[in-house]
Amino acid sequence: MGLRSGLVVWAVLAAVAATGAAPPIQDPDEPVDVAEPIEDEIISIPAPEVRPPHIRAMDLAESPVPGTGRLRIAFDGNRRWCTAQDDRVVKQNPPQGRKPARGATTIVTFGYQMILAAVKRGSADEAILLFESPLIRTATWRPASKAGLTPNVATPSPQVSDSGATVPPARRIAPGDLVPYWSEINRCATVAERMDFDLAPGVYDLYLAIDLLTRSGVYIHRATTFLLDVAVEEGRHTQVEGRVDMRGGGLRDVKLLAASPPGAAGPAGAAAPEGTGGTATRDP
Repeated sequence: MGLRSGLVVWAVLAAVAATGAAPPIQDPDEPVDVAEPIEDEIISIPAPEVRPPHIRAMDLAESPVPGTGRLRIAFDGNRRWCTAQDDRVVKQNPPQGRKPARGATTIVTFGYQMILAAVKRGSADEAILLFESPLIRTATWRPASKAGLTPNVATPSPQVSDSGATVPPARRIAPGDLVPYWSEINRCATVAERMDFDLAPGVYDLYLAIDLLTRSGVYIHRATTFLLDVAVEEGRHTQVEGRVDMRGGGLRDVKLLAASPPGAAGPAGAAAPEGTGGTATRDP
């Protein structure tokens, strides 16, 4: 035994003598206590709340910019506008002899937006774009497998029309085919109670439209209304009464009704006489 090993043994014996007891010896048959592992804490993060879209213009200061007048458009009604999966006024049938693919939908409306423009008297060739809302998308292209469409595995067979002609069978949708996916949360939008704009003094014709974006990428008018002879004076306020209202039976009112004289803004929400223009649309 070397000198260092002897010193270690001597130190252990001295510790036992000082305590009066030998260190415990673990029984090999005795179970060993093992601390349970600490489970990872699961943190639940709430999903962001998804709300229907809201159409609103930029907020302006109380007074108009020097050298301009304030035009305010105040909307009454429930200020809701809703669309449909196929909101075209005139529906187009597929070409003769062709049928849509199995499982295909009739989604044609891919979005909509509101546009408000003005034309100043004496400058008919220069339209002023007052407001253009962001495009509210109601449909997107997704693979059929992610859009919840299950391909039809049955073997299609030709069909015979009433005239006796053989009609080719409809093509089955493959999982990778792109199909329209409808976003119901964006089907209806709420328009702000009022919109303010600063314009140079003059007399204006106002134009409001709600346009649809179709699946082919083309915009078409769905609701239009106009109001003529709206006067704007420097440093004064002109209020235009409008209406956006979604009622039962699919009736949608989108109108510009009448304008008050500059300086007399009028109470918000007050009934106004019918003016030039206006339109009401009904879902087909």
